[in-house]
Amino acid sequence: SLAMFWWEQSVRTPYSQDPLLLWIGPRLSVLQLRCADQLASLFRQINAPRELKCCLKEALKMAQRQCLPLRTANLLVSLAELHMLCDDEVAASVQLDGVQFVLSSVLGQKTKEKNNKTKGNSRDTNSG
Repeated sequence: SLAMFWWEQSVRTPYSQDPLLLWIGPRLSVLQLRCADQLASLFRQINAPRELKCCLKEALKMAQRQCLPLRTANLLVSLAELHMLCDDEVAASVQLDGVQFVLSSVLGQKTKEKNNKTKGNSRDTNSG
């Protein structure tokens, strides 16, 4: 958007850097993603899959550019839902694999902890 472009230009210019304005960039990102979510829900309600896909892809690019893994995962799930509505199970599977990849660090740690706990419990029962 134009506001985001203005902010990116002025935050890099030394004479216009004001610490009081540093919050504007993240706030603009949040507003843009909220607008994309709202547009996506409207396109979903009027049953317009092409427009919905375009909106979700643009929001996904924005979330990836801003390094927001939870938003990225949420948008990938929404794209998977869209593909399921269009009876494209392969594309939905690809999107869900992307979600698993994005969240692999969080999911991987929990899985390892769970596996270690179950191994520890099985050792305790076998030794007793």
